[in-house]
Amino acid sequence: MVNLETATSVLVTSDVHLGDKFCRRDNFSNWLLSIFESRKKGKLPYLRALIILGDFFDLIWNAVENLCSNNNFIEIYELLQALRNNGIEIIFVLGNHEISTWGFYNWEFSHRKKSFLEKLEINDFSFGFLNENIVCQYVILSHNSINKPVLALFDSIYDIKFGEHGQISSGAANREIILKHKPLIDEYCYFMAHGYQFENKFLHHMFLAPLWKSFVEDDNERDVLNEFGYGFKQLNMDITPENIERVASNNNIDISEFPTNKIKKDLSKLDKRLKHDGRNINYEIYHQQITEFMKVERLQQITHVIFGHSHVSETSQIEGLTILNASCWIKNKESYYIEIYTDGNSKVKEVI
Repeated sequence: MVNLETATSVLVTSDVHLGDKFCRRDNFSNWLLSIFESRKKGKLPYLRALIILGDFFDLIWNAVENLCSNNNFIEIYELLQALRNNGIEIIFVLGNHEISTWGFYNWEFSHRKKSFLEKLEINDFSFGFLNENIVCQYVILSHNSINKPVLALFDSIYDIKFGEHGQISSGAANREIILKHKPLIDEYCYFMAHGYQFENKFLHHMFLAPLWKSFVEDDNERDVLNEFGYGFKQLNMDITPENIERVASNNNIDISEFPTNKIKKDLSKLDKRLKHDGRNINYEIYHQQITEFMKVERLQQITHVIFGHSHVSETSQIEGLTILNASCWIKNKESYYIEIYTDGNSKVKEVI
């Protein structure tokens, strides 16, 4: 299932979408189990962290109370807790299926993170691997002020600062996880985010993000829309009551509880959103946005960018940046993960 190198220091994956009907939950569970077993056998002495780059939970397609209480999900939480108990920190970057990303998301992130964690707490989510200190918006892999290789966690882009020698500045604005090996080769500095940050600021953050968060009015309708959302968009037909009933009949989707006109209304909203979803954006747009994002003075040290959101695996070299993406854990997509080694090199690997 997983063939990790002995020199692996950090693992990165993204977009599990736990709660989505089309999540490859069993595959993800088996992947975690493989990591745990390798660790127990002493094969991963340097592995310090597993970073999940957003959309681990899918609060669009599933209710918080079910995500917290369903035994199928609890099995995965127990595996993540077992990894943490064996010295592997679990770092959560929040994505647009977990929190609102509209407007001034850097200023609002800490508040939205707190609300997210409170929802879990209210619903008796009690696993210690998920806590305020390791939930963040950005992760940087670099050296700290005493030249130790660290993972630095930030809630806002405005808190990220480098010293005059290219080392990440320590302080109250970030949390550091020290890696258990010698310093990286100096040329490596990784920047990690979910990827909604690289969307068009007006289209996504001012218009589409609020729509994406609010289009479902009835929790009970989520499963129905989830099935339509993946099935209906593949068909070249208009969203009409007649076509809704036809698709429902062909795919055995039970719509008896919901008025067809309501489904039509919500499907139309969903259709507009999916046309501009991160996974449907031309990769040249991502490359353009990422290179522009990294031109600000505070990010001049960055050599590698890792993100999710698009559900497409890639490795690209653009204007001196190495851009990596580990795809997702959704049905009909191949899943990948990224290994970062003790010397700073990295590799995207497919889950076999």
